[in-house]
Amino acid sequence: MAPSPSPSTDEDVIALLYEGEYAEWRPGIDELLRRRNLLGDSLTDWQSAKAADLIAEQVHPAFLERAVPFSKRCFAASLLQRLEEATGLFRFLDLPPELRIRVYEFLLRTDQLTRIRCRRPPVTLASQQLRGEALPIYFSVSRFRVDFDTYTRSLERCMGEVKQWAALVTPAGLKAVREVTLGLMVPGGRARRFMPQQASQASMIEFVLRCDPTGGLSIACPDRLSEASKIRVETHARTMDENRKVLGVNGGGAMVMALITDNSLWKLGELDYEWSS
Repeated sequence: MAPSPSPSTDEDVIALLYEGEYAEWRPGIDELLRRRNLLGDSLTDWQSAKAADLIAEQVHPAFLERAVPFSKRCFAASLLQRLEEATGLFRFLDLPPELRIRVYEFLLRTDQLTRIRCRRPPVTLASQQLRGEALPIYFSVSRFRVDFDTYTRSLERCMGEVKQWAALVTPAGLKAVREVTLGLMVPGGRARRFMPQQASQASMIEFVLRCDPTGGLSIACPDRLSEASKIRVETHARTMDENRKVLGVNGGGAMVMALITDNSLWKLGELDYEWSS
């Protein structure tokens, strides 16, 4: 039978255990139990229970309550095992791939339009593996937007920004893009031309480029366009899709290619004079 524990002393006080600190905390606990004659495999149930009480006093109360069920706090061995498990580092890459995909989708999906820019989501910067897994999902669940304001930016600059963005995207990422909203600044009313000082009267209209599951392209028109204008946009979309087939480009890559190479796509805003009244 092991000797009875000695009275508590000031030396029994050690740093409280928080998450992630088990390796640094355990040696102090072992020394504390040794001084109290409560360290070893031959403890009685009573001694093990006393050791568990002493160990619990060295764990942050909030962490103990959250991490260790009451049934696991009765004896030293079970309490220490549970604390070690609870404070272990979480290894995200140990999750099955299907669970990691669900995490990426939850993390990266947003109801907001994502402006095309030369920055990647933070999760894709953690490692090469996370980047390879998360980027295609990011591009497939995001709804991108690019604006062309003729009063403040040149067409060459806008197309250059899209080209620079595309250069940073992997082929798998480009293929996964499903939607790009093209915002075009057009003059108000039916005027064909506006002076820069009258830009406050202009408005932004949106054309939504979409890629269907088969790889085909389409353009969604603003409701306020006249029927004649809508026919012109539909004709342009068919031409764009035919060019995609000829070049053998599918998915979002075809949309991005059109934004980079098709000047007339950026000039759909010139349909303002045909707007319905």
